[in-house]
Amino acid sequence: MPVADPVAFVLALAREHREPEADVLLARDQHLTVKVLNGRVENVEQATALGLGIRVVREGRSGVAFTERLEPEALERAFRAAQENAPLLDPTEVVLARDLPAVADPETLGLFNPELEALGVEE
Repeated sequence: MPVADPVAFVLALAREHREPEADVLLARDQHLTVKVLNGRVENVEQATALGLGIRVVREGRSGVAFTERLEPEALERAFRAAQENAPLLDPTEVVLARDLPAVADPETLGLFNPELEALGVEE
């Protein structure tokens, strides 16, 4: 069963394992293409991708790992892989984001029309 908040789950793992230099990226992409020819639907393609990336920085070395599964076991495996990868890489300067400004509520930006969610593929 996927974790309700995978980012918080991984950051809690980082605290638990005393990894103060860790960050997480959660990405979700949805794609819908509808080709219409002469007023009739000719082709419909729909795809959804979801993934989570983890970076652990130890002594200037970045270990990264990625998973598309958001179950606790998969997140823990990816976290351990990021930890194990860090010593394998050359040191580089890494600056992790701190005290980021608040992100605006997407609804206030007016970038999304919720009525579109109610439309079916036929429409």
